[in-house]
Amino acid sequence: VRVLEEYFQYAGAYGVIAGQVVDIESENNNYEGLNKEEILNYLHLHKTSDLFQLAMRTGAIIAGAEDEKIAAVTEFAKTFGLAFQIADDILDEVSTFEQMGKTLGKDKAEGKLTYVSLYGLEESKCKLSCLFEKCHDIMKQQNIESDIFKDMIEKICERVGI
Repeated sequence: VRVLEEYFQYAGAYGVIAGQVVDIESENNNYEGLNKEEILNYLHLHKTSDLFQLAMRTGAIIAGAEDEKIAAVTEFAKTFGLAFQIADDILDEVSTFEQMGKTLGKDKAEGKLTYVSLYGLEESKCKLSCLFEKCHDIMKQQNIESDIFKDMIEKICERVGI
């Protein structure tokens, strides 16, 4: 029952679905008169971070983790999810089809609000670097050992050039 509650919270109408709706609604600069920073934070938090939070929280719950550990996993997942989305925004600007295996530049062509469109490439890279540092700090503070996440962070940093 608790896992289902997590699913409804993070993947449902107030989670991933809400982030996706805001993403679609903000296409073609459809955010005039609104706070772009708030919109961007909301859509990345819900469109991407909530998905990571759902996966990691349910895993921790199923594993029988205590509330303190679940809170730490949640903070890590939220931070990692935001970083992951910023990296995706950066890679959409700087990568090639061969590197990514998908059509690039779609965000810009569709007028989507991204970290790169709002803050520029260098500031986006700086924000990404700070978020990954926070991920490392959370892992260290909570004594979480994960070669998988360390490798993912390292590979993403290499791909975006930080």
